[in-house]
Amino acid sequence: MLIKDTSYTVHSAFEKVKNSHPYSQIIIADTTGVKTCCNHVYQSIGKRSLHYDWYRADSDYKEDKPLVIMVHGGGWRSGNKTLLAPLANQLAQAGYHAACIEYRLSTEAIYPAAVNDIKAALAYFYKKATVLGVDTNRIVLLGSSAGATLASLVASIAESRKIKVLVNIDGVVDFTDPNESGKDTNNNKPSAAAMFFGCTYAQCPQVWEKASAINHLHSQMPACLFVNSSVPRFHAGRQLFINYLKQHQLHNQVHTIDGAPHSFWLFHPWFNETVDVIINFLDSVL
Repeated sequence: MLIKDTSYTVHSAFEKVKNSHPYSQIIIADTTGVKTCCNHVYQSIGKRSLHYDWYRADSDYKEDKPLVIMVHGGGWRSGNKTLLAPLANQLAQAGYHAACIEYRLSTEAIYPAAVNDIKAALAYFYKKATVLGVDTNRIVLLGSSAGATLASLVASIAESRKIKVLVNIDGVVDFTDPNESGKDTNNNKPSAAAMFFGCTYAQCPQVWEKASAINHLHSQMPACLFVNSSVPRFHAGRQLFINYLKQHQLHNQVHTIDGAPHSFWLFHPWFNETVDVIINFLDSVL
Protein backbone atom coordinates (compact mmCIF):
# COMPACT_ATOMS: atom_id res chain seq x y z
CA MET A 1 0.00 0.00 0.00
CA LEU A 2 1.34 3.42 -0.99
CA ILE A 3 1.65 5.71 2.03
CA LYS A 4 1.60 9.41 1.22
CA ASP A 5 3.28 12.03 3.36
CA THR A 6 1.60 15.36 2.65
CA SER A 7 3.60 17.39 5.17
CA TYR A 8 5.43 19.41 2.52
CA THR A 9 3.15 21.59 0.42
CA VAL A 10 3.22 25.18 -0.77
CA HIS A 11 0.93 26.14 2.08
CA SER A 12 2.87 24.31 4.80
CA ALA A 13 6.10 25.88 3.57
CA PHE A 14 4.40 29.28 3.50
CA GLU A 15 3.35 28.94 7.14
CA LYS A 16 7.04 28.68 8.05
CA VAL A 17 8.27 31.38 5.70
CA LYS A 18 5.70 34.04 6.54
CA ASN A 19 6.68 34.13 10.22
CA SER A 20 10.12 35.50 9.42
CA HIS A 21 9.19 37.09 6.08
CA PRO A 22 5.67 38.55 6.51
CA TYR A 23 5.86 40.28 3.13
CA SER A 24 6.17 36.96 1.25
CA GLN A 25 3.37 35.78 -1.03
CA ILE A 26 2.37 32.51 -2.66
CA ILE A 27 2.87 32.55 -6.42
CA ILE A 28 -0.09 32.44 -8.75
CA ALA A 29 1.18 30.62 -11.82
CA ASP A 30 1.13 32.57 -15.08
CA THR A 31 -0.07 30.11 -17.73
CA THR A 32 -0.32 32.64 -20.55
CA GLY A 33 0.68 31.02 -23.84
CA VAL A 34 1.49 27.68 -22.23
CA LYS A 35 0.09 24.28 -23.13
CA THR A 36 0.01 21.78 -20.26
CA CYS A 37 -0.55 18.03 -20.45
CA CYS A 38 -0.64 16.21 -17.13
CA ASN A 39 -0.09 12.74 -15.76
CA HIS A 40 1.64 11.01 -18.63
CA VAL A 41 3.38 7.78 -17.62
CA TYR A 42 7.14 7.58 -18.06
CA GLN A 43 7.71 4.28 -16.24
CA SER A 44 5.71 1.44 -14.71
CA ILE A 45 7.06 -0.77 -11.93
CA GLY A 46 4.62 -3.62 -11.48
CA LYS A 47 1.27 -1.95 -10.88
CA ARG A 48 2.91 1.37 -9.95
CA SER A 49 3.04 4.02 -12.66
CA LEU A 50 5.25 7.10 -12.43
CA HIS A 51 3.95 10.25 -14.10
CA TYR A 52 5.08 13.58 -15.45
CA ASP A 53 3.41 16.87 -16.36
CA TRP A 54 4.45 18.45 -19.66
CA TYR A 55 4.70 22.20 -20.29
CA ARG A 56 5.40 23.81 -23.65
CA ALA A 57 4.68 27.04 -25.44
CA ASP A 58 1.20 26.96 -26.97
CA SER A 59 2.51 27.42 -30.50
CA ASP A 60 4.13 25.27 -33.13
CA TYR A 61 7.89 25.15 -33.53
CA LYS A 62 9.70 23.81 -36.56
CA GLU A 63 12.82 22.96 -34.61
CA ASP A 64 13.32 20.80 -31.53
CA LYS A 65 13.55 22.60 -28.21
CA PRO A 66 15.65 22.09 -25.08
CA LEU A 67 13.98 20.18 -22.27
CA VAL A 68 14.16 20.93 -18.56
CA ILE A 69 13.42 17.84 -16.45
CA MET A 70 12.26 19.09 -13.05
CA VAL A 71 12.59 17.22 -9.73
CA HIS A 72 10.59 18.49 -6.75
CA GLY A 73 11.67 18.66 -3.12
CA GLY A 74 10.15 17.55 0.16
CA GLY A 75 12.84 15.79 2.16
CA TRP A 76 12.78 12.71 -0.12
CA ARG A 77 9.56 11.83 1.72
CA SER A 78 6.91 14.37 0.79
CA GLY A 79 6.04 16.86 -1.95
CA ASN A 80 4.79 16.26 -5.48
CA LYS A 81 5.43 17.29 -9.08
CA THR A 82 3.00 20.23 -9.03
CA LEU A 83 5.30 22.17 -6.67
CA LEU A 84 7.43 23.29 -9.63
CA ALA A 85 4.50 24.17 -11.90
CA PRO A 86 4.97 27.98 -11.63
CA LEU A 87 8.62 27.67 -12.65
CA ALA A 88 7.71 25.22 -15.44
CA ASN A 89 5.25 27.73 -16.87
CA GLN A 90 7.92 30.41 -16.95
CA LEU A 91 10.37 28.11 -18.68
CA ALA A 92 7.75 27.21 -21.30
CA GLN A 93 7.08 30.90 -21.94
CA ALA A 94 10.83 31.36 -22.47
CA GLY A 95 10.88 28.69 -25.20
CA TYR A 96 11.82 25.59 -23.21
CA HIS A 97 9.94 22.36 -22.82
CA ALA A 98 9.53 21.42 -19.16
CA ALA A 99 8.64 18.10 -17.58
CA CYS A 100 7.82 17.93 -13.86
CA ILE A 101 8.30 14.32 -12.81
CA GLU A 102 7.22 12.28 -9.84
CA TYR A 103 9.47 9.70 -8.25
CA ARG A 104 9.12 7.16 -5.47
CA LEU A 105 9.45 8.76 -2.05
CA SER A 106 10.95 7.13 1.02
CA THR A 107 7.51 6.12 2.35
CA GLU A 108 7.24 3.88 -0.71
CA ALA A 109 10.79 2.82 -1.52
CA ILE A 110 14.13 3.82 -0.03
CA TYR A 111 17.34 4.78 -1.83
CA PRO A 112 18.28 4.17 -4.61
CA ALA A 113 14.69 3.95 -5.92
CA ALA A 114 14.32 7.71 -6.46
CA VAL A 115 17.67 7.89 -8.24
CA ASN A 116 16.69 5.02 -10.52
CA ASP A 117 13.37 6.72 -11.28
CA ILE A 118 15.05 9.93 -12.40
CA LYS A 119 17.44 7.96 -14.59
CA ALA A 120 14.43 6.15 -16.06
CA ALA A 121 12.77 9.48 -16.81
CA LEU A 122 15.91 10.67 -18.55
CA ALA A 123 15.96 7.52 -20.69
CA TYR A 124 12.26 7.95 -21.49
CA PHE A 125 12.66 11.49 -22.77
CA TYR A 126 15.59 10.40 -24.92
CA LYS A 127 13.45 7.65 -26.42
CA LYS A 128 10.48 9.95 -27.01
CA ALA A 129 12.54 12.94 -28.15
CA THR A 130 11.30 12.94 -31.75
CA VAL A 131 7.65 12.71 -30.75
CA LEU A 132 7.97 15.37 -28.05
CA GLY A 133 10.15 17.76 -30.06
CA VAL A 134 13.14 17.54 -27.74
CA ASP A 135 16.69 18.41 -28.70
CA THR A 136 18.65 15.68 -26.88
CA ASN A 137 21.80 17.81 -27.06
CA ARG A 138 20.11 20.36 -24.80
CA ILE A 139 18.66 18.48 -21.84
CA VAL A 140 18.64 20.18 -18.45
CA LEU A 141 18.17 18.45 -15.09
CA LEU A 142 16.77 20.84 -12.49
CA GLY A 143 15.92 20.08 -8.89
CA SER A 144 14.84 21.98 -5.80
CA SER A 145 15.88 21.09 -2.23
CA ALA A 146 15.81 17.28 -1.89
CA GLY A 147 15.11 17.15 -5.63
CA ALA A 148 18.26 19.18 -6.26
CA THR A 149 20.27 16.69 -4.22
CA LEU A 150 18.88 13.87 -6.38
CA ALA A 151 19.38 15.78 -9.63
CA SER A 152 22.98 16.56 -8.70
CA LEU A 153 23.70 12.91 -8.02
CA VAL A 154 22.13 11.75 -11.28
CA ALA A 155 24.00 14.43 -13.23
CA SER A 156 27.21 13.17 -11.66
CA ILE A 157 26.67 9.48 -12.41
CA ALA A 158 24.69 9.52 -15.66
CA GLU A 159 26.37 9.27 -19.02
CA SER A 160 27.97 12.66 -19.56
CA ARG A 161 26.39 13.16 -22.97
CA LYS A 162 22.84 12.91 -21.63
CA ILE A 163 22.72 16.04 -19.48
CA LYS A 164 23.90 19.40 -20.77
CA VAL A 165 23.08 21.51 -17.70
CA LEU A 166 22.44 20.89 -14.01
CA VAL A 167 20.44 23.43 -12.01
CA ASN A 168 20.63 22.92 -8.25
CA ILE A 169 18.16 25.02 -6.26
CA ASP A 170 19.18 24.89 -2.59
CA GLY A 171 20.06 21.20 -2.46
CA VAL A 172 22.96 19.68 -0.53
CA VAL A 173 25.50 17.66 -2.49
CA ASP A 174 27.21 16.02 0.48
CA PHE A 175 25.11 13.84 2.78
CA THR A 176 28.09 13.35 5.10
CA ASP A 177 28.12 17.02 6.07
CA PRO A 178 27.34 17.28 9.83
CA ASN A 179 24.16 19.23 9.06
CA GLU A 180 22.78 16.03 7.54
CA SER A 181 24.81 13.19 9.03
CA GLY A 182 24.69 14.56 12.57
CA LYS A 183 20.92 14.80 12.94
CA ASP A 184 20.28 11.26 14.10
CA THR A 185 20.93 11.09 17.84
CA ASN A 186 19.49 9.02 20.64
CA ASN A 187 15.81 9.59 21.46
CA ASN A 188 15.23 11.59 18.30
CA LYS A 189 13.06 10.46 15.42
CA PRO A 190 15.04 9.53 12.29
CA SER A 191 16.07 12.40 10.05
CA ALA A 192 14.66 12.74 6.54
CA ALA A 193 17.94 11.42 5.16
CA ALA A 194 17.90 8.41 7.49
CA MET A 195 14.38 7.58 6.35
CA PHE A 196 15.50 7.98 2.75
CA PHE A 197 18.38 5.53 3.22
CA GLY A 198 16.69 3.22 5.72
CA CYS A 199 19.59 3.67 8.14
CA THR A 200 21.47 6.40 9.97
CA TYR A 201 24.91 7.64 8.98
CA ALA A 202 26.43 5.72 11.90
CA GLN A 203 24.76 2.52 10.69
CA CYS A 204 25.66 2.72 6.99
CA PRO A 205 28.16 5.53 6.26
CA GLN A 206 29.12 3.95 2.93
CA VAL A 207 25.55 4.37 1.64
CA TRP A 208 25.43 8.04 2.61
CA GLU A 209 28.80 8.57 0.95
CA LYS A 210 27.75 6.79 -2.25
CA ALA A 211 24.62 8.95 -2.50
CA SER A 212 26.61 12.20 -2.25
CA ALA A 213 27.17 13.85 -5.61
CA ILE A 214 30.43 15.35 -4.37
CA ASN A 215 31.94 11.84 -4.49
CA HIS A 216 31.12 11.26 -8.17
CA LEU A 217 32.42 14.37 -9.92
CA HIS A 218 34.20 13.82 -13.21
CA SER A 219 35.80 15.88 -15.96
CA GLN A 220 32.75 15.62 -18.25
CA MET A 221 30.30 17.18 -15.81
CA PRO A 222 27.55 19.35 -17.32
CA ALA A 223 27.45 23.10 -16.85
CA CYS A 224 26.19 23.76 -13.32
CA LEU A 225 24.12 26.52 -11.78
CA PHE A 226 23.58 26.74 -8.02
CA VAL A 227 20.77 29.01 -6.85
CA ASN A 228 20.85 29.21 -3.07
CA SER A 229 19.08 30.67 -0.09
CA SER A 230 21.01 32.34 2.70
CA VAL A 231 20.66 29.23 4.89
CA PRO A 232 24.16 27.68 5.22
CA ARG A 233 22.83 24.16 5.78
CA PHE A 234 21.74 23.92 2.15
CA HIS A 235 25.20 24.85 0.86
CA ALA A 236 26.69 21.58 2.14
CA GLY A 237 29.36 20.38 -0.29
CA ARG A 238 28.73 23.21 -2.72
CA GLN A 239 32.13 24.88 -2.52
CA LEU A 240 34.05 21.64 -3.08
CA PHE A 241 31.74 20.92 -6.00
CA ILE A 242 32.40 24.34 -7.52
CA ASN A 243 36.14 24.08 -6.88
CA TYR A 244 36.22 20.86 -8.87
CA LEU A 245 34.33 22.44 -11.77
CA LYS A 246 36.69 25.40 -11.82
CA GLN A 247 39.73 23.14 -11.67
CA HIS A 248 38.51 21.36 -14.80
CA GLN A 249 37.38 24.59 -16.47
CA LEU A 250 33.73 23.55 -16.52
CA HIS A 251 31.06 26.22 -16.83
CA ASN A 252 29.50 27.06 -13.47
CA GLN A 253 27.74 29.82 -11.57
CA VAL A 254 26.59 30.35 -7.99
CA HIS A 255 23.80 32.78 -7.22
CA THR A 256 22.85 33.29 -3.57
CA ILE A 257 19.71 35.31 -2.89
CA ASP A 258 20.48 37.46 0.14
CA GLY A 259 18.03 37.03 2.99
CA ALA A 260 16.04 34.32 1.23
CA PRO A 261 14.68 31.40 3.28
CA HIS A 262 14.65 27.80 2.14
CA SER A 263 11.75 27.17 -0.30
CA PHE A 264 12.29 30.70 -1.68
CA TRP A 265 11.52 29.51 -5.24
CA LEU A 266 7.90 28.95 -4.23
CA PHE A 267 7.20 32.53 -3.16
CA HIS A 268 7.42 36.20 -3.99
CA PRO A 269 9.54 38.30 -3.71
CA TRP A 270 12.22 35.73 -4.62
CA PHE A 271 10.50 33.89 -7.46
CA ASN A 272 11.15 36.38 -10.25
CA GLU A 273 14.84 36.62 -9.40
CA THR A 274 15.08 32.83 -9.39
CA VAL A 275 13.41 32.61 -12.80
CA ASP A 276 15.63 35.30 -14.31
CA VAL A 277 18.84 33.70 -13.04
CA ILE A 278 17.88 30.26 -14.36
CA ILE A 279 16.71 31.40 -17.78
CA ASN A 280 19.70 33.70 -18.27
CA PHE A 281 22.06 30.85 -17.40
CA LEU A 282 20.30 28.38 -19.70
CA ASP A 283 20.24 30.87 -22.55
CA SER A 284 23.96 31.42 -22.15
CA VAL A 285 25.01 27.75 -22.31
CA LEU A 286 22.42 26.12 -24.58
